[in-house]
Amino acid sequence: MSVHEPAEYFAARRIRRREARHARRRRINAQVDVSIGVLIALVALLAAPGLAIVALMAAVALAACLVSLGIERRRRMHAARRDPKVRPVR
Repeated sequence: MSVHEPAEYFAARRIRRREARHARRRRINAQVDVSIGVLIALVALLAAPGLAIVALMAAVALAACLVSLGIERRRRMHAARRDPKVRPVR
């Protein structure tokens, strides 16, 4: 074992920790940005009464689409269990 190996090991570990810290900070900043954007969008939609009604109808339509996709995925998964030729949804 060389004398320089521990120093190189600690330097590499310090770099990995710094990169992890920066990645964590970027992820937190992105979450804050998204939440601020959603909040501003909700305030804008609720501030304009006509747009709020449209947004509610769009949310209902989106929920219906998600339910439909969930049902279809479930059917495919059950079909894949019965027949190995059917490819399951991922």
